[in-house]
Amino acid sequence: MGKFKRTLFRATRVTALIASVSLAVQFYLTRWHQAAPLLSVFDHEMDGVEQHNGTLWEVLLSKPRLSRCAAIVGDFPQLVAPLNTPNLSLTVFAPTDEAFAREFFHWDSPWFFYIMLASYHIAPGELSREALQRKGTVGTVLNADIFWLFKQRISTQRVESSVMLNYLSTILGPEQAAVNGRLHYVDRVLTLPESTSHVLRSSPEFRTFCKGLTVSEVAVVVNDTSTHVGQTVFAPTNAAFKKLGHQVNRFLFGPGGEAYLKALMEYHVVANHTLFSDVYFHHTQKQQIDLTETDVTWLPTLAPGGFNLSVTIEKHDSQPAIRINNAVTASRPDIVVMDGVIHAVETVLIPPGRQEALDGQPGTMWDGTVDSLVARLQPLIE
Repeated sequence: MGKFKRTLFRATRVTALIASVSLAVQFYLTRWHQAAPLLSVFDHEMDGVEQHNGTLWEVLLSKPRLSRCAAIVGDFPQLVAPLNTPNLSLTVFAPTDEAFAREFFHWDSPWFFYIMLASYHIAPGELSREALQRKGTVGTVLNADIFWLFKQRISTQRVESSVMLNYLSTILGPEQAAVNGRLHYVDRVLTLPESTSHVLRSSPEFRTFCKGLTVSEVAVVVNDTSTHVGQTVFAPTNAAFKKLGHQVNRFLFGPGGEAYLKALMEYHVVANHTLFSDVYFHHTQKQQIDLTETDVTWLPTLAPGGFNLSVTIEKHDSQPAIRINNAVTASRPDIVVMDGVIHAVETVLIPPGRQEALDGQPGTMWDGTVDSLVARLQPLIE
């Protein structure tokens, strides 16, 4: 119930904007419409791909195991129209009926919840499974912010010969090639992304990081989306904090360490900049920048004094990877959230010392003592 209320609240925030562009006259989705199957749109199969002579919409209608997905999409003409237009190019991630059975929905939810949910399963361009294996994220047709500047994304993870989406949903075979794009069966519904604060709180691996954000009150900034549009959070895991050692942790979370803990937490948060492994949203300049290998991006952290993080895009097993300060590679990049992105790291990011900064050396090479940490964090304290 709590997750539903959070999702409904997010949807309600954009209701006025959605209504202003005159979507169809839809109020509530109160029933499933059983779509009548077509006689046939299947042509032939080649290299594990079923080739069809129909549109994506016709393929969707023709698959009995996609009846629930077709029912939702079919209630929105503004979604059916592009899927049924031969000269467009789209990709559909279609949850099977079994996938819907694994989720809990209030089926009498307002119509705008379902159009947002369906939109999050449609991506511009034709993306084969092979193409998805080389990507870090995929943009969808769902708006990612209330200003409609950028599109919400889905993260992709290569899993043997298949692809996982948002670390949850796996693409099933065979993929469906229509005249206007690709359709992929998926075994879980791609639920609308939660907020940064909710994902961090609900993930046990970030328990220590969440404690640090709360104690230092940096969580107030992270949680309050009215203070920023989009954000990038580099979230150290519990194991990362454990690597700091008992003495350093006792100092940071004990009397006298409050200011240094706050500086350290601020160094892991970037407001108004959302950087995925393959695309960068600069919200203040209203720019979207595609990232390529060897690109270096400097991200301004919340830490006072203009302390930035350098981010380099590398290739790991054909997929883009994120390397921070030329020293730490994100262990679980592109955790998609409603208000930005989270990158899990297995090492706490330590700012460089003055000489290291001059020499362009990474900031994580330090001797592990409390005194050394204090020296590194002192310039970040107001």
